[in-house]
Amino acid sequence: MVLMRADTFKIQAHAMFLDTSYNSLSTVLRNIHIAFLETAMKTWTYIRLLPPGKKPRSGLLKSK
Repeated sequence: MVLMRADTFKIQAHAMFLDTSYNSLSTVLRNIHIAFLETAMKTWTYIRLLPPGKKPRSGLLKSK
């Protein structure tokens, strides 16, 4: 699962999206924010869908 999330982040953090010669600084910062946010949301969803015996300890998770 960690590898899949890292791959997702790598795709979203492609150099083209982070290059200030193509994008403004605010666009680059927004792209970084969106990449982290989407990766976190996908990871949280996958963790919630795991069977009870496979979920991480509750101390490792922070809920709202």
